[in-house]
Amino acid sequence: MKLFLEELAHQKEALDAIVKVLDECTFSQHNDVLINPILEKKSSEPFYIDIKMETGTGKTYVYTRTMFELHKRYGINKFIIVVPSLAIKEGTKKFINDSGQYFASIYDNTRIDLDYINAGDFNGKKGRKNIPSNLLDFVEGSRNEQKRIKCLLLNAGMLTSSSMKNNYDQTMLFSSSCPREAIKMVRPVVIIDEPHRFKETANDEETRGAWRKIQELEPQMILRFGATFPTREIREGRNRRTEIDYKNLVYNLNTIDAFNRRLVKFINVQYPECISYDKSKNVYDVKSIDDKQLILRNTNTNETRILQVGDNLPSVFSGGITYNGMKKLSNGLELHKGMDLIPEIHTAKSYQELLIQQALDAHFEAEIANWIREGCGENPAKIKTLSLFFIEDISSYRPQKDNAETWLKDTFEKLLRKKLEQLKNIESLPDDYKKFLDESLKNISKTHAGYFAEDSSAKKEDEAIQEQVDKILRGKEKLLSFKDENGKWELCRFLFSKWALKEGWDNPNVFTITKLRTSGSEISKIQEVGRGLRLPVDENGRRISDQEFRLNFIIDWSEKDFADKLLGEIKAECPIKKDAVLTNDILQALVDANYATSPEFAKAKLLLDGIIDKDDKIIGVSKLEELLPSGWGQLNRRAITVNNKSDSRVNLRKEKWNQLKDLWKQVVQRYMIRYNELEQSELENILKNSVKDAFITNVGKIVVENFQIDRNLGELYREKTTKATNMAVGILPYGEFLHKLSEQTNVNVNLLNKALCSVYPNGIDKDKFNEASLFKIVDNFKKEFKNNFAQKFDYNPLDFSADTSLMKDGNFVDSIPQNILGVNEDNLTPEDNYLYDKIVYDSEPEKKILHTKPQEEVIVFGKLPKSCIKVPKYTGGTTSPDFIYAIKKGNDIKVNLFVEAKPNNQRDSDEVAVKSQEKFFENMQDKNIEWKEILSDESISNIINELLKK
Repeated sequence: MKLFLEELAHQKEALDAIVKVLDECTFSQHNDVLINPILEKKSSEPFYIDIKMETGTGKTYVYTRTMFELHKRYGINKFIIVVPSLAIKEGTKKFINDSGQYFASIYDNTRIDLDYINAGDFNGKKGRKNIPSNLLDFVEGSRNEQKRIKCLLLNAGMLTSSSMKNNYDQTMLFSSSCPREAIKMVRPVVIIDEPHRFKETANDEETRGAWRKIQELEPQMILRFGATFPTREIREGRNRRTEIDYKNLVYNLNTIDAFNRRLVKFINVQYPECISYDKSKNVYDVKSIDDKQLILRNTNTNETRILQVGDNLPSVFSGGITYNGMKKLSNGLELHKGMDLIPEIHTAKSYQELLIQQALDAHFEAEIANWIREGCGENPAKIKTLSLFFIEDISSYRPQKDNAETWLKDTFEKLLRKKLEQLKNIESLPDDYKKFLDESLKNISKTHAGYFAEDSSAKKEDEAIQEQVDKILRGKEKLLSFKDENGKWELCRFLFSKWALKEGWDNPNVFTITKLRTSGSEISKIQEVGRGLRLPVDENGRRISDQEFRLNFIIDWSEKDFADKLLGEIKAECPIKKDAVLTNDILQALVDANYATSPEFAKAKLLLDGIIDKDDKIIGVSKLEELLPSGWGQLNRRAITVNNKSDSRVNLRKEKWNQLKDLWKQVVQRYMIRYNELEQSELENILKNSVKDAFITNVGKIVVENFQIDRNLGELYREKTTKATNMAVGILPYGEFLHKLSEQTNVNVNLLNKALCSVYPNGIDKDKFNEASLFKIVDNFKKEFKNNFAQKFDYNPLDFSADTSLMKDGNFVDSIPQNILGVNEDNLTPEDNYLYDKIVYDSEPEKKILHTKPQEEVIVFGKLPKSCIKVPKYTGGTTSPDFIYAIKKGNDIKVNLFVEAKPNNQRDSDEVAVKSQEKFFENMQDKNIEWKEILSDESISNIINELLKK
């Protein structure tokens, strides 16, 4: 099969936009025929042209044709294409080589001589340091070769390699023995593919270094082609905003236009639901992480857990998963700061099975439709259907050592085999398709292949791996074909990768993309979606644009808000059109730009200013664009204002704090909880109550969010549905179920078995022994255990104290970070007896307390930093009160009051904190210490007055 090329209208528009800009410029021929014509410009900086084209709309075609057009019009014959990765390099190389005959027919037999350099090309014989012949060919190419365009293709790694700056044992023209210097002398025109990967202000040295190396080539012109462009941060005092860093945007084919013009597939975002009961209390986020330590925070209780390398995750995460260091868990999951860890998703294999099953269901639904192609005439050409999986742990798919477990590959093949056997028995399917299925069933291992970054070098000696790499990177036509040259079925249609195929690589016939336990930035996710947006080609290699096709993007529940973010990204980049209807996004942007104090007021002002009509249609587009922040919408850049207080500090008024010095040394003494013994009968009752009505038949449910477009208004919207699968997920053998339950409750297996037999004498349906039931029983057990122990513990003082955020070496510090005291800053001037130089708080109840001026008997008062006292909680972790008041009567301090502020509707964790603090302060030997809980609707003044009456 051979792919057919054709110029599409939007591609010609992009080319015309480039030519229009350059036709206004002047080029002069250099005397040396080895040097490009020179663009006359005032600055020594490169002249930029930016072309934004949605992924899948043919930007490689456009920049390849741009080289031909610039050669034809201005005589430019030396171009450098810079790409971020080897996968993109292979795709670009294949396109340019395969399209030579097509472009030669348009441009009078002109051809591109494509030169590229690989890592080993600089190694010569007998220790000589040679310049690769391809590099010599590029530098020494002459304009006298009238129908030849010289193009050097470099990936970022080669661009930044020391090989490019070394001196060699031979000299090129211009008497240079250094590749970078010689390239610079030909005054190249540089084309950048995937410009967001070449960011001048990037945090990582690799990305920033690649941008610098491009500048060191001193190109006279840089053309950037991409769906995503880098952002830059603009600081304005304490605030910062980000905007897209366009240099000279001349063409913008945004996502809405691409959908509206049917240039790409539509998107279905799908994710399996979490199990039916509320499991939010088991979610942890990654508060901090480095190569040696992981700090997790329970998002419900705010408790933190510090894990060193080798430590187990909290017991709610089944399977004995540990922190392996290097920001990885033992199951291969890569972690990053701010990431949510959800037991059901990130450690329960049943959820991963459900994702794979959904991917297979979506794949075969598309495959059957693409094979039959109803409504497309008689005997329509079939479409080969591909699916792409992004995985986290390479070893789960491809063994890293002999006899290693490959859970993902084995599970995929097991589910695929089951699916194929089901489909074979459907009588209505065509006979030739059944033969395809039958051959797939006989050769399961040939239906899938993987490509990972390591494959480019480390696995070349493995022929089986190299075959997969060649098929994915260089064998696009083979992947798109149903049969090979010998008439044998081409079965491969499921592709596995990690990051290597995330951007740049694409295949038009990818209809399903599934993320299995992967993470990444929002740009990363949008790039992943882009791998399947291109419109498909049929078995004859012809692009099909007269049908609506859909890409299934399958993610896990923890990323369920991605559909919202994707829709927001798409809407934010689109220009506002006359007669478009006003949206909430625009109103909020106007509030952010200080046009009005509320969306309602903004709408009223727009009507009065003649920008919208009475039906909310936008009639004054240019006026509206002037009001929106940073060219919002029109130039695809959004302003985000963030109050950055991470570096702010609060000063202690040390003369006030020193009045509390003796008290503080007492309360920061460390204590240990001593639990009273639990009777055997009490434990048995706890177990019975925990397992009663706790078993669930866990059938997977899939949420589907279909992106649709209103072609009259050009507006994108979603339709959300939920469908049940036929798959019971997470089923465990009874013995394994009991052992997992024992791991997470620390209760003997025999006692657990006894409790189950007592509550369910007639047995339990085996499908109900699943991870959903396990989570619920553990959850019930913790509640029961907590309730029983709420009054069965005491505090025993230890013989040491520890430094806190307020005190070091027995003395109060000068200042503390603001974020440990409060995230919000108040404009009120602190009272003279307040403990700090400014007022900050976390919640409205706290703000209410701080706005209450205390009685004159209060000597000093103030909010306490997080974890400054560390009262041990009987469920684990610590808690600290929120406020302190030193109250005098006469000349002496009568009482030191500690206050815990809580909302009226308390969570379980609030109740634990309250009971723990109450018992802790009861144990204090100092009779002048009081502790009180204050609810949202109570007054601190009333509490202080009651204490003064005693």
